Amino acid sequence: MSHVYSVQSATAVGDIATISGTVDNVPSTGPVAVQIIMSLSALTQANSGGGITAVKNLVAPQMLQAAYNAGLSQPAPATVTTLPTGTFTQ
Repeated sequence: MSHVYSVQSATAVGDIATISGTVDNVPSTGPVAVQIIMSLSALTQANSGGGITAVKNLVAPQMLQAAYNAGLSQPAPATVTTLPTGTFTQ
């Protein structure tokens, strides 16, 4: 399942960053409003170490968890199939 993340505001006071936005699953069931609070220094380090991609990789999982906590539907767990094991020669 894919998700679309939208950040409407990002502010910082001291070392605390507050990010507000929405997470929307595709196909859309409507955006879920989220707000996360994290360390500004962690964001700064991610940005200096890997740019916007690193920042997205840091922020997206936290926004997604906040959306799940707010009621975003979660995909059903994958069915685990046990495959045969052993040795063989060819």
